[in-house]
Amino acid sequence: MPAATHLGVDATIALLDASRAQVDARRQAADMLTVTEAAALGGTTEAVLRRWIATGRCLGLASATDRQDFAVPRWQFQADIWRALLKLPSALNTTSGWELLSFLESPTGALSGRTPRSAIEQGEVDRVLVIAAYDK
Repeated sequence: MPAATHLGVDATIALLDASRAQVDARRQAADMLTVTEAAALGGTTEAVLRRWIATGRCLGLASATDRQDFAVPRWQFQADIWRALLKLPSALNTTSGWELLSFLESPTGALSGRTPRSAIEQGEVDRVLVIAAYDK
């Protein structure tokens, strides 16, 4: 078997910087809310919303400079998505907002090129959860 190759420090830093740029760009999208706005929309307090983000119950993307400054996708408060978020962190084995958001917004062949988010919105929550559990 060939020896495993590993990225050097400089290459790893470059990959992390590129990922951070993607997160920052996504945080600026028109469908994102502040924690204050999201708490009002979700009918809760900022403290509760932050706990939900920490457990994966709510998607939140942290700022690179302030780990308590989150941008929150508005669409997750739709009833079907909100119900799916009860089980999705467990199915994917992560509470990372970026990982959950990436899963939900990435087209997949398992859904005929649709995103899991669109499949959930079309009533296929169970199918998406099976795919999520298989994908981890």
